[in-house]
Amino acid sequence: MSRKNREKAKKQKVSKVGLPQGSSIYIGVERSDEVVMSVYSYDSSSLFHKSGISINDIRQLADDKVHWVNVDGIHDVKTVHDICCIFGIHALTEEDILNSLSRPKCEIFEDYIYSGIKMLKNEKEDVIIEDEQLSLILKNNILITFQETPGDVFDPIRHRLSMPESRIRRKSADYLFLALHDVTVDNYISIVDLVDEMNQNIEAQIIEHPTEVVLKQIQSLKTDLIYLKKYIFPVRESINKIMRSDSIHISKDNYKYFNDLYDHLIYVTESIEMQREVVVSHRELYMSHLSNKMNAVMQVLTIVTTVFIPLTFIAGIYGMNFKNMPELNWKYGYFYVLGLMFIVGIGMVVYFRKKRWL
Repeated sequence: MSRKNREKAKKQKVSKVGLPQGSSIYIGVERSDEVVMSVYSYDSSSLFHKSGISINDIRQLADDKVHWVNVDGIHDVKTVHDICCIFGIHALTEEDILNSLSRPKCEIFEDYIYSGIKMLKNEKEDVIIEDEQLSLILKNNILITFQETPGDVFDPIRHRLSMPESRIRRKSADYLFLALHDVTVDNYISIVDLVDEMNQNIEAQIIEHPTEVVLKQIQSLKTDLIYLKKYIFPVRESINKIMRSDSIHISKDNYKYFNDLYDHLIYVTESIEMQREVVVSHRELYMSHLSNKMNAVMQVLTIVTTVFIPLTFIAGIYGMNFKNMPELNWKYGYFYVLGLMFIVGIGMVVYFRKKRWL
């Protein structure tokens, strides 16, 4: 969701004011796309993938394999509601799934774990961050993911699923739950690296030729970093909550991987804070350059004014036209005054250069 679409979705949120908790209302950009559902069913020896499945196909999923059900499109409230009913998902969780503006969070229930995070992408040249609401529900051997639109960052996971010798094929659904979080966080790192690259480019532009365009870039990057902090910092809390939960849905052998994921999130959050400080320093550097430029202009104007003060004084004296001014009767008086003014002007410029004021 771009910044413009984000503002539109915020206006829709007003329509929910006053409704009871757990109300199934979609909050987000209006969409008319058809909801597409797909499933990966696998174990260590077999893999089955099918796209375009129906609600009835989901009802018939067997218990002898791990299933990853992916839903592209949360704007269809009925589809989301039907899936939640099949798996006994609480109304409050359903409400979070349908809200594309919901804060990243993790809720641990007795029979499932819900994790809502932001999937960040950088697919457009004019948009630094494109965010999308991603909801994951882990229940027994089934993982359900809800996305706003088709297209995600999970291709590496799909590739690993196609390899029989991969760890993901030998593990339960909780490891897939972890793997999807891990690849999402890895994409956070690439976004932060992109921000770092943009900061370096901005610094180079400020040093070489600071313009108002650079100032707009600084302000835009500052806004995006605020959104990054808003989206990513709560994810660290969610992973920490899972690590401390001792949930039956997470095998003890996988906690070490969650710990590694938590370390990655610490790196990302620290990098975001560092980049925010860099952006602030760039704004200060830009303002300093403008101030120095203005000071240089004022210095030249001041020196020009200072040089012309004595010349104006001399011209003023000989412009008073008194009869008893002997210089007015000199044959070369005019050239004498011009020469005096020239000598005074040059003398002052030389003096300023010796004092290093010029």
